[in-house]
Amino acid sequence: MKLLKQYFYSHQADLDALNLENQGIVVHVSSKHSHSLGGLVTGAFSVGLWVVFDHQFNDAHSFIADDSFEVKDGFTAEELANLKVEFQTESSTLLNHFIVCALFGLFTFGAITTSIICYFW
Repeated sequence: MKLLKQYFYSHQADLDALNLENQGIVVHVSSKHSHSLGGLVTGAFSVGLWVVFDHQFNDAHSFIADDSFEVKDGFTAEELANLKVEFQTESSTLLNHFIVCALFGLFTFGAITTSIICYFW
């Protein structure tokens, strides 16, 4: 993942992200929610436009500079849809795994603490 450009207005970053996605380039706009709350509160004075796959960076950079540039390494609409589904499934699975492990650790800690307190009481 490489930073393509930073913006002071998230609207412009969203427009460029949409244009790049229409060309088959997978991007991510970072700090959008923090930026919307205000830089003085969150410290996010700009948003970043990131190219997810490094091999698409040069195409993305050239397309941002000149929108008539023909992207060579873009994904098809079907490939993009499959990637989005895969990313959502992967992130949900990871989050669920983290929650299960955290709860297991919390219950184990509680059981051990209760056992120790009851033993010495």
